[in-house]
Amino acid sequence: MAVLRVQFSGDADQFVELNEYPLTIGRQPSCEIVIDKVAVSRQHARIAYESGHFYLEDLQSRNGTFVNDLPTHGRMKLRDRDQIRICDVKFVFYQHMNTAELMHYLQHGTPYSIENLGDAEQRDGLDSSSSIISTLENLRSGSFHIGNDPENVLKAILEISEAISKILDVEQLLPKILNVLFKIFPHADSGFFVIHDPQTNRNLIRASKHRLQNDEEPIPVSRTIIDRAMQTRSAILSADVQDDSRFQNATSLSELQVRSMICAPLLSQADTATGVVQLNTRDMNREFTKSDLELLVCVANQAAMALDNARLHEELLTQRDLERDIDFATQIQLGFLPREKPSVPNYEFADLYEAALGVGGDYYDYIPLPDGRLAITQGDVSGKGVPAALLMARLCSAVRYQLLAQPTMALSLQALNNEIFQSGVGFRFITFVLLILDPRTHELSIASAGHLPPVLRKKSGETSVLGSQITGIPLGIMPDSTYDQATITLSPGDMVVVYTDGITEAMNTKNEIFGRERLEDCLEPVTTGPNEAIRSLIDATNLYSSNQPIRDDRCLVAFRYIPDHLSLDGSTMF
Repeated sequence: MAVLRVQFSGDADQFVELNEYPLTIGRQPSCEIVIDKVAVSRQHARIAYESGHFYLEDLQSRNGTFVNDLPTHGRMKLRDRDQIRICDVKFVFYQHMNTAELMHYLQHGTPYSIENLGDAEQRDGLDSSSSIISTLENLRSGSFHIGNDPENVLKAILEISEAISKILDVEQLLPKILNVLFKIFPHADSGFFVIHDPQTNRNLIRASKHRLQNDEEPIPVSRTIIDRAMQTRSAILSADVQDDSRFQNATSLSELQVRSMICAPLLSQADTATGVVQLNTRDMNREFTKSDLELLVCVANQAAMALDNARLHEELLTQRDLERDIDFATQIQLGFLPREKPSVPNYEFADLYEAALGVGGDYYDYIPLPDGRLAITQGDVSGKGVPAALLMARLCSAVRYQLLAQPTMALSLQALNNEIFQSGVGFRFITFVLLILDPRTHELSIASAGHLPPVLRKKSGETSVLGSQITGIPLGIMPDSTYDQATITLSPGDMVVVYTDGITEAMNTKNEIFGRERLEDCLEPVTTGPNEAIRSLIDATNLYSSNQPIRDDRCLVAFRYIPDHLSLDGSTMF
């Protein structure tokens, strides 16, 4: 069963069994776990069950929810022994805890895990222990002897194969294998699987079983045996634990009257030990034999293959869920971007947005202002993927607010910088450029926070950059930064192109970047306007990078001043 251990300061720990319904933690009396502290939100966090896994979700609490001392963002999957903290109250999540393990904790004050075993065991001299009468090495080579009962071996392998053929969930797989093992070994009293968790780098008991259902004794576990089996990738037979001085200090074995044990490592396709399966017996008349060990090795190989398949299946499901979430996030992010191009007399617009990882940190927007002017914005959040996309969403709303709240462009950037800096984005920053077009006077004002300078293409084909002399530092680096602004007047046929570094930093096979000079060279022959300009730049960068997948988000915005006597293709109308 899954259990949440609640550690209230100064009080005894409490244990809450987690079921398939949501469990809410907070200050409100209706919560399943009530924390009567002012710093805790009324509904602070929730633990929910879905598709065989438990998830923790912070409910937009004031002071946050922390997992393994890291703040949570949204919904996250819980792993065995994850430590949760809400203010000064601590929780420990146990993916699996049977009654025996719970009783052991209540009696001894420590969780029943192999990480807590072995302190009293002497690790030296394992090979000389008289209890270990046999080992099987090179388990993948097929050189070991099958034993005197090949029929039983075949039966065991067939039963295991049948039991696991349709199970792709590790949580169901391991108990099922134990059930079959208890049929094959009628003298086994207890057994368990230990699986290595690469996330925590710990060996965890993932499944255990007593032959007697009402047996609440802890499962006897020798950490030394487990470590040896995994490190040497050898199966181990201990014939008589009680007569071996090696285990006199091991309470998990001697006090629980274990007579004999067999342990086999689980070897992955990469030939690394990912865990062990072990059986114990108390029957003085039925010690395990070398044939039993050989049989367990066959079963362990089957189990290891099934575990590999289960892990691959879980990874595929996780990847599918991730891709689904990314697709959903992509749709949400695209919703922040303009759906239509501006309709401004005597001006035409074109734009393009491509994320390198489904979602990205590039941003652009068209914002009509109350006085009839149009704000054209573009930003580039450092990094890629979901973190950059989240900050991009924050930027989108902040820009619109600050443009309406501040009297000048420079003050808008200053207020925007302070807001981003105070939002706690860590080491991330944003390059940003703000253009404001007045279609009545054709004046274009520009203010920049470390963004790449826009390119102005004159009707003649001549190109130049805008605002390179007045650019400030990117948003979010330091508070109270100041910014300047400049204004130019557009002439008929002038076109402005705004871009992010996903364009200029496209690389060829020699790791040479595309650069701004090539960008300007692409714009010089353009005659038909913004759409052709964007197509020309995308084609050129794709060709330059040999059509490799893009390595950074790409964003382009282009617009051109078209007087009444010019057609959309730039030719003179008579």
